[in-house]
Amino acid sequence: MKQLLEKHGKTHFNGCLPAYDGRKGFYTAGALPFTSKDFNIKLIDRDESGDINCTVVGRSFFAPGFHKSEIGFGVECWKGFYQSLRPTQMGMSLNMGVKVEVAHGESKRYRVSGITSQPTKKLK
Repeated sequence: MKQLLEKHGKTHFNGCLPAYDGRKGFYTAGALPFTSKDFNIKLIDRDESGDINCTVVGRSFFAPGFHKSEIGFGVECWKGFYQSLRPTQMGMSLNMGVKVEVAHGESKRYRVSGITSQPTKKLK
């Protein structure tokens, strides 16, 4: 997207900032001056890119610069953000927010056992 906007933003998009949903959707706030157009861009493999320093989980993005802390026992807390495009009565709406994800370390595996249906206040 960055490459496409830098190269063609002023000439083909009339200065509109498009939103891309990461799949097939490409949205702008207004009409574009064309109905169909082909662009040649170089796609970046997220797994091999050194420039993109984010961990992507679904529609959420986590980067070391946002916040990452060790909770203990191999569990980490990551702060990041999520985004999605949603249809509304007034058109498409960009939904963004802060997200906190708790994950175990890559090499840690735990087995949960001894689960009971008793309320915790009755456990001793």
